[in-house]
Amino acid sequence: MQGKELSRCVTPQPDAQGAAVNDPEQVVAGLDQCWTAVASRTPGTLVVEQGYVHPRPPGEGGGPVSHDLIDDLLEHAIQAGNLIAFVDDAQLHEFGGIALLRSR
Repeated sequence: MQGKELSRCVTPQPDAQGAAVNDPEQVVAGLDQCWTAVASRTPGTLVVEQGYVHPRPPGEGGGPVSHDLIDDLLEHAIQAGNLIAFVDDAQLHEFGGIALLRSR
């Protein structure tokens, strides 16, 4: 993906905690749930802690162990039309480091 295309997909830092308090139905939390939401093309903003990585487990998907599943998820989210936002580490601790804020 070219830099221009990626810059159109990145949004300012949203407030996941505020969204969860105001309308918990709008927040999809955790890696597995975010994968499911992106795969089903749930519209919204994928919010990821800047330092969050998740290596592929050995034998899963045929890829090398060091491959980062978060990178794959970000690519799928962009292809699905989701926006991407990065927040400082530990800001999404209660969401497992990653969350999708559904569009209204």
